[in-house]
Parts: sequence; C-alpha cells; structure tokens
Amino acid sequence: MGTKLSMADKAIAILGLTQDGDLLEPKDLKLVEQGVNGLLNDEEIVMFNSMHESFTSGTNPGISHWFHGIEYLTQDRQGYV
Repeated sequence: MGTKLSMADKAIAILGLTQDGDLLEPKDLKLVEQGVNGLLNDEEIVMFNSMHESFTSGTNPGISHWFHGIEYLTQDRQGYV
C-alpha cells in the first residue's frame, strides 16, 4: 500500500513536471497555490488531485490552452473571462 501524499508533496510534483509551473495555465497555477495554502473547497480538491494524477501519469503535457485560442485570454473557475 502506497503512502498518501500531502497537498504540498503533490504541488511539488506538479511544479517539478511543469518547469516550475511555466507550463501551467494561470488558473492551474493558482489552483496549485491555493492547494498548498489549504484554501481549496471540495470541488477544487478533486480538480487538484485530478491535475496531479494527469501530470504524474504522463497524460497531461502541461501545454497552455488559452481561452478561444487567444493568447493571455483566460477564464476562471467561475466562468468569468
């Protein structure tokens, strides 16, 4: 049975696999920051754990996808642009 990783350990793994967060979208980087600081709600914890799983399994390349393909145009988790 494996050891359960803390949010900080998961964040370190994500950052290590994304060139210190340079390959993360701003909203994902914010999610990592809030995870380390313990500021995530239940839904965000699921998103954080899913992101960790996708990076550590190699299924997420960490390439930014801007909203509607427009560089630097982003959308937050509540849907605001």
